[in-house]
Amino acid sequence: GHGTHTMGTMVGADASGANQIGVAPGARWVAVKAFDDDGDTTDAILHAAFQWIMAPTDLNGLNPDPAKAPDIVSNSWGDSNSSDQTFWQDVLALRAAGIMPVFAGGNSGPDEGTVDSPGSYPQSLAVGATNSSDVIASFSGRGPSPWGEIKPDVVAPGVNVRSSVPPVIDATMYQGGWNGTSMATPHGAAVTALIWQARPDLTITATEYVLT
Repeated sequence: GHGTHTMGTMVGADASGANQIGVAPGARWVAVKAFDDDGDTTDAILHAAFQWIMAPTDLNGLNPDPAKAPDIVSNSWGDSNSSDQTFWQDVLALRAAGIMPVFAGGNSGPDEGTVDSPGSYPQSLAVGATNSSDVIASFSGRGPSPWGEIKPDVVAPGVNVRSSVPPVIDATMYQGGWNGTSMATPHGAAVTALIWQARPDLTITATEYVLT
């Protein structure tokens, strides 16, 4: 349900108008399965997922096509080791391809230096979590980053968030009460989509300036 919940926050809507949960419901989305059904993965699988994002293939894993790459990637995952540089080159490659990398700030707060990697990287936009009173959540990871930067870059709703879930979790297919920077991150990614809808000429760096 984690992926369904985060995707709903980005693009969720229904015809009745009763569940307008998405920040950018008009956006088109694509997903790559980088974690198995138990929520586990490996570095190699994640590297391959980054590669797929930059040039999605057909269903047989053939014919990679950079023209099908998304504009923005929302990453509600991370490593509590802020200084882990395993995916440093992957995130740099996204930016070089014009793809906005948005990452969760992590849930290891409130102490300083607890922001997750890859969100801790200078080339990533890290999103922290706030509650409905716009107060930072105690669990939200903090900077500074190992490279001396302010992190997270922005904050967004990440406490008691209502979004879509699979019917096996809730028969109504919606559920509130979810907490985490995972819930905040898709807000940041979807706001970026709205900005680019209005100003498609903006660079990633200029967009980060607008967001912050």
